[in-house]
Amino acid sequence: MHKVLLIAAAAAFAASPVAAQHAHPTPTRSRPSASPAAQPAPTGQMTADCQMQAMMMPLHHLAAFRPDTLLLQARALRLDADQEAQLARLATAGRAARDSLRAAAMAHGAQLQAALSADAPDQAAITGHFEAMHAAMGAAHVAALRDALSARALLTAGQRSLVAPAHQGMMHQSPGAHGAGGMCM
Repeated sequence: MHKVLLIAAAAAFAASPVAAQHAHPTPTRSRPSASPAAQPAPTGQMTADCQMQAMMMPLHHLAAFRPDTLLLQARALRLDADQEAQLARLATAGRAARDSLRAAAMAHGAQLQAALSADAPDQAAITGHFEAMHAAMGAAHVAALRDALSARALLTAGQRSLVAPAHQGMMHQSPGAHGAGGMCM
């Protein structure tokens, strides 16, 4: 059972970037099935998505403090020349680190996909590539978090107060984040 779940999770994870490129979900059937059991239950996935979003919510407000984002708002935040220079350094170094980690994650994702496509998938290889891909993605997120915290520390209290309300408004305006109705089900 564990092997099946691991393979299913890895396959779903590996396919998610391709599915995310489509603007609208494509129907999988041209006509409805007579059997209700054959229809997928969308609320289960929405619930899982909402649970993941709820777990990550404490970190979402830090996205507004990414160095690149703050630099785009330099005039509105009234950043001084020293703050801009430090944010630019953070942005450049952070981007390079995250790009490297994303490249590693993508390489392991490709190896994972190849391992999953084998006639006789090797569970150890699949697990190893999945764990390496997950670790690289996690390290990229930690690097982004560290950069946002460092950038936030460069701001005055007044500047921070200008950033937080603007980002909260953006978070509430993302209709696709919770499904069609805008709410978790």
